[in-house]
Amino acid sequence: MRSRFGAVAGRYSARFECSRKTQLLNESLFLRPPLREAKKIRVVPATIQRFAEKLRGFSEPIVQAVKSACSTVAWIAERIGHSVTAGYSAVRRSGTPGILAIVAPAFFIATVFTLMLATAPRNMSMDVVHGPPVPQLEYVLRAADSDTSLPPETNLPIKMPDVNIPDALRVVTYHVKAGDTISEIAQNYGVSDETIISFNGVDDARLIQPGTELEIPTMNGILYRVRPGDTLAGIADSHKVNIQDVQSINDLRTTLVLPNQELFLPGAHMNMYAYRKALGTLFIWPTQGVITSRFGMRRDPFTGTMEFHAGVDIANSIGTPIDAAMDGQVVAVGQDRGYGNYILIDNGGGYRTLYAHLSAWLVSRGQWVRSGQQIGRMGDTGYSTGPHLHFGIFKDYAPVNPLIYLR
Repeated sequence: MRSRFGAVAGRYSARFECSRKTQLLNESLFLRPPLREAKKIRVVPATIQRFAEKLRGFSEPIVQAVKSACSTVAWIAERIGHSVTAGYSAVRRSGTPGILAIVAPAFFIATVFTLMLATAPRNMSMDVVHGPPVPQLEYVLRAADSDTSLPPETNLPIKMPDVNIPDALRVVTYHVKAGDTISEIAQNYGVSDETIISFNGVDDARLIQPGTELEIPTMNGILYRVRPGDTLAGIADSHKVNIQDVQSINDLRTTLVLPNQELFLPGAHMNMYAYRKALGTLFIWPTQGVITSRFGMRRDPFTGTMEFHAGVDIANSIGTPIDAAMDGQVVAVGQDRGYGNYILIDNGGGYRTLYAHLSAWLVSRGQWVRSGQQIGRMGDTGYSTGPHLHFGIFKDYAPVNPLIYLR
């Protein structure tokens, strides 16, 4: 009996010793550090609560948000403390391995945080911790969700960009009728003449024939053909247009452009040389020589008084060829006391050109001439101080500065 009783008592003693060792191991490795951390956590809500008390002067929503956060943190800390303490007590009573006592509170804490995230308001903003509220921000947020307009006194901290995307480009087709002009067609459709000229590649607006089909865009601008080395930013910058407008009008997904690609540049203008050439208002130099007198007021070489000079004087030797500065019809060939031998050509569009002080003329009245065709020779006739050509351009019978039109 003793032997058997001693064996049983020994087994119970061994079990008790093993349980005691497990308890000591749990206390040293697992349970005591969490308990110490739980004691520290209990201090956090009080600290945050004191911080909330210092938020006097802030708007009521911010104070309530901070207080709510403080209450939530305090509740979590309390649950953590209770869970860890309960786990510790369970281990002391049953000798349960310490890792299980840690997993249970951790699972509880994870569940609590998951519920908090699931029930948190979606419109909470982290900006509330950055400082006092900005009144303008409330106006912007309300205006974004409704039709509320911003008050005129509002000074927004960030200026909203003024995005100006033009309407979609539409093109209509027009068949030229007898008597039509580019300028009249453009006026009827509410666009500029250079828009029609550029979009249709018109070389000479005066030569359009009845039946010609013109494509007319619904907005002002020009058609541009991409050249090798061009970039979209460079094209927009050189034509002084908005790159976003160019992308929108041409439905470009990227800024990549390829040579020979055609782009419509809204609001852009043609090169002045090409524009005047197409309108027939571009003049070539009628002769070679040196400019001795310019357009405008000058001192008369004979009387010394200030008088207006309605053209430019180009000096060279007698007999130097004189060419028509632009296509047109000769309307006068004659002699004048002041201009000497002269030729007057009607170039169309209200323009006329005068060639004076000639030694000879090679055309007759009513004759049609082409730009660059020789019409006479330089001379020294009329009111002149030496061989030269007096060249004048008139628009609607009023003199204009030839140097503005000569290429």
